[in-house]
Amino acid sequence: MTENSKTSSRGRQGNGAINEWEQPFGGEFWAQNWPAAVILLVLPILLYAGTLRFGYVLDDTLVLSENKFVQQGTKGIAGIFGNEALVGFLGENHDIVVGARYRPLSLVTFAIEHQVFGASPGISHFINALLYALTALLIFRLLSLVLPAKAAGPWYLGLPFVAALLFALHPIHTEVVANIKGRDEIMALLLALAAAYYVLRAIYDQKPWLTIVAGALFLLAILSKENAITFIIVVPLLVFAFTKTSLRQMVMAMIPLTIATVVYVFIRLSAVGYLLDGGQEITDLMNNPFVDAKGSQQSATISMTLVWYLKLLIFPHPLTHDYYPYHVPLVTWGDWRAIMGLVTHLGLVGLGIWTWRKDRLVSVAIWYYLATLSVVSNIFFPLSLFMNERFLYMPSVAFCLVLAWFLSQKLPRWMAAQPKVARVLALSLLGVLGLGYALRTVTRVPAWENTYTLNAASIEVSSESAYSNQYYGYSLYKMADKEENPIEKKKLLDAALPYIDRALEIFPKYPEALGTKTGIMVTYFQMDNQIAPLLKWFEYVQKNRPISYIDTVLKDLVAFGQHRVELNYFLQEVGYNHFWVVQGNAKMANQYLQMLKTIDPTNPNVDRAISNVQQGIR
Repeated sequence: MTENSKTSSRGRQGNGAINEWEQPFGGEFWAQNWPAAVILLVLPILLYAGTLRFGYVLDDTLVLSENKFVQQGTKGIAGIFGNEALVGFLGENHDIVVGARYRPLSLVTFAIEHQVFGASPGISHFINALLYALTALLIFRLLSLVLPAKAAGPWYLGLPFVAALLFALHPIHTEVVANIKGRDEIMALLLALAAAYYVLRAIYDQKPWLTIVAGALFLLAILSKENAITFIIVVPLLVFAFTKTSLRQMVMAMIPLTIATVVYVFIRLSAVGYLLDGGQEITDLMNNPFVDAKGSQQSATISMTLVWYLKLLIFPHPLTHDYYPYHVPLVTWGDWRAIMGLVTHLGLVGLGIWTWRKDRLVSVAIWYYLATLSVVSNIFFPLSLFMNERFLYMPSVAFCLVLAWFLSQKLPRWMAAQPKVARVLALSLLGVLGLGYALRTVTRVPAWENTYTLNAASIEVSSESAYSNQYYGYSLYKMADKEENPIEKKKLLDAALPYIDRALEIFPKYPEALGTKTGIMVTYFQMDNQIAPLLKWFEYVQKNRPISYIDTVLKDLVAFGQHRVELNYFLQEVGYNHFWVVQGNAKMANQYLQMLKTIDPTNPNVDRAISNVQQGIR
């Protein structure tokens, strides 16, 4: 099952053979390759069928379920294109992370879905799975275009099909597909590959106008997610590797993609105001993981994450959505993992150069991997976390390609004297690998069912992460909040507290963890009326990273009229001695002193303290 009919010899030599483009382009290709097409279309949807009953989790609230522009349906599309991605959720750009997140196209699809279907996460999950399946089909089509047709051997061991199948099965993709928000990744790769396909078609068919189609697709790819910009390198790499076009023809073919890049930059600048960095300094550990890095820790840790990525591609277990501090530890160059990261990637560069003439497909895969990984590696652009499995979505194509090359070409070449044995061995290896990938995907998908299942799964793997500890503890706290049985409520609170304490041990000023523990302590007080531990916690928080919710609770306590002695001491210690004497914060000091005056209206010391604040006397 291969492309046949008319051929031309416009291919560039690679892997010791002349690559031929075989007509026709249209439906006849799929008619000839329908078994492969059916498998690649149906299998991913079956693997992720469980997600159809899942709800919104993780960042789905930011881009979909609680995004005001998306919730407006098609009326919100102008707002989506006119603002940074988080504005629809936050109301304005708070510069939470370094560099704006401008990815309007996936949000537009969410807005259209909301317009047509309303709040329907099942529909969104199905569309993710469908787009994922189409990506596998496109990988198969693109590789069938650029690689030599192999008459010998069954179609199911052909390199294009094996590479696309491995891509469809790989468990590293579960976060992207099972999390609705991951559509930006899916669309970016799908559209970028489509742009590459049409550039190659334009050259093979001598139809320059197809590059205009490629340029439009490339613009849509970058508007889906910024990392699609790496295809400005990938596409000429493919053209140079797999065609015999001249330098002039290559430059001409790339003009529409270059124009698309310029258009994207203009749109982004109009919406966001800057290209890469608005100049803000991010000091929050959860949004700048290297904020506490010393000396060479940043470069060494980045190097370690690079080898970690390779490990996840080869052996995708364990999997987690949480690579926040300090599931990924800060390391120095004395750590063997950092050294291995540097050595392996220098080795990849050398191998990419050495295999260019010997095994060009391998060389192309290496350069593709390095190019697409570069923008999410923290080397050139700072990210809000050390690493993430979704960052491997685009680079993973290269891994699947090399694995398919080994099974479809290298292994048969090694065992040329025993072709039947080679075929059985290749098929057996593919079966074991494919079954293992499929099982790991199926067992990983249920973690994305809801917030609790996701947090419970992540705490098993990322136990040293402040993020996982906070959000697993928060899930238990929310369950306690809904529990009416006081005994069961207390059990849930007791179970949640150690996780929140661990999160604060890792990151003492973690705002979300401080807020969660405050909620837990308030609930304990509502159950046992013990004021001392509550006020002790309030004092710690307000002296380190104040929470406005505490002020609301204090006003209620003052109005309730109990625990006057304890509240008197607390309001004086925190309100006057800390907010005023230590910090000189007149607004907060006066607020606390007014509450103190409510409790003890005739105390001259309170009047004197209020007067000192008003006169600026410290």
